[in-house]
Amino acid sequence: MKFTEGLWRMRLGVTSYFPVQVYDVKVEQDALTVYGVTKPVHSRVDTISNPLLTVRFSSPMPNVIRVQIRHHGGQRQPKPFFQFNIEPSKVEISENEHAATLTSGNLTVRVEKRNWLISFKDGSSNRREYSCRHNCLQFQHPHSTYLLFDRFSQNS
Repeated sequence: MKFTEGLWRMRLGVTSYFPVQVYDVKVEQDALTVYGVTKPVHSRVDTISNPLLTVRFSSPMPNVIRVQIRHHGGQRQPKPFFQFNIEPSKVEISENEHAATLTSGNLTVRVEKRNWLISFKDGSSNRREYSCRHNCLQFQHPHSTYLLFDRFSQNS
């Protein structure tokens, strides 16, 4: 399905919402949940008519990070539904005033709190770091589609 006309222009009838700021972070025992807003929030009134995207990071097995994206989580399970073979994996989660991280084995995801920036880094060797600003993740209306674009930057 085509959502754009070229690289920059959206097709008629399609509205995309990109997270630009981290609104809140929830640290769980085995997951990291980040709430991203699509407009900067300076006061409480900025939360009105501002879509909130929920991004949950977890690890189904060592050295793998699962990324789940939701706009409205209270919906029916889409069919067909397949069970995943999930092995319990020990994760390390840390949070400070600047960022939150989840590490599974040698793989780490870091989420900057001030502005929307997600970075994945493989710590096993001198592998590259992949980072993603707001333009690589979006929610599209009226299709209710979540897209994670392959617009990651590679940093050596």
